[in-house]
Amino acid sequence: MSRLLRALVGDAVPLSWGEANRSAIAAFCGLGFTALFAWLLRLDAATPLLLTPIAASTVILFAIPHSPLAQPWSFAGGSTLAALVGLACALLIPDPLWAGLCAVPLAIWLMGRTACLHPPAGAQALAFALAGRVLLAQGWRHALWPLALNLGGMLIAAFAANNLLKGRRYPFRAEKTATHATRDPEPLARLGIRHEDLRHAMTKMDTFLDIAEADLVSVYALATQHAFQRTTQLTCGDLMSRDVISVEFATDLEEAWHSLRDHHFKALPVIDRARRVIGIVTQADFIRHAEGVAGSGSLERLKRLLRPTPGPNSDKAEVVGQIMSVPACCVAASAPLSDALAVLATVGKHHVPVLDEERRLVGMLTQSDLLAALYARLAIQPAGLAAG
Repeated sequence: MSRLLRALVGDAVPLSWGEANRSAIAAFCGLGFTALFAWLLRLDAATPLLLTPIAASTVILFAIPHSPLAQPWSFAGGSTLAALVGLACALLIPDPLWAGLCAVPLAIWLMGRTACLHPPAGAQALAFALAGRVLLAQGWRHALWPLALNLGGMLIAAFAANNLLKGRRYPFRAEKTATHATRDPEPLARLGIRHEDLRHAMTKMDTFLDIAEADLVSVYALATQHAFQRTTQLTCGDLMSRDVISVEFATDLEEAWHSLRDHHFKALPVIDRARRVIGIVTQADFIRHAEGVAGSGSLERLKRLLRPTPGPNSDKAEVVGQIMSVPACCVAASAPLSDALAVLATVGKHHVPVLDEERRLVGMLTQSDLLAALYARLAIQPAGLAAG
């Protein structure tokens, strides 16, 4: 159920009470002002006060005013472009259904190429394509005048409402401040992610991100600061792999070998029935014991080692307990990462079992885990960000 909920809900974060209240109040004021603006300026009673797609634009302009989709060019440019595309399709395609089917994707393509994506503009394109011939029969002015009133009223309302509310700026723009009133960036902003790094990443992703670059920088900065504070005291338990594949003393060699190969592991902890570690078996253990088996080549000797011997007597190892390395060097889950590093560096091991307070197996640490931790530690140190 939790997996289904994650798939349906995604990674959306609910608005705080304060932000939800501010968004609702701003939307009411903005839509009300737009209706009043259209009522004052319309020249005939047949001109509608509000167009339906404006309601969708209200959500974007007043709930996420820092989004690239909410900026004046996206809102006004995208809506106007979509309306013109809809009217053009209505003129060129006699069937209203086909006109609408062509207008929306064409509007999306043009908005994408002119950097004025605005989702509600898709409804503008469809509405103008379906009703375009009726509207144009009364003249271009009658077709576009209501749209102009709505766009003008909403822009004025967005400028006023969003700039009066705490923590909002409209149009949104990154504020660059310098403590010393010079052109040099702040010390922490001279390192870390910059404008060109973000551009490169967004180009690689090749998709539209509904977040302003400055907001993305701020989110990354806050996240890295939090992660830096969290990783300064990492323990072995924080980094270990928890879904551990283990074997017992009496596990057949062939079964253990297939576990290593199937999971692409180089070592398996050997445990007793209480999940306490009694040894560790590695690929090197298999190869070392295969050398003592009769055969014409290393591969043939390994196959003979893995093949169970029929009958009660055998002249070679048959179970994991006969070839495992003992004792196994282990670390506690509560121990700092430096303990695991000491084992890997000084003892020459590549894998370290991790134990709980009762010395039962709860995880595994590898050299790759520690390298990943080191890389992440260097990447998230508080070096700051610069938007360019």
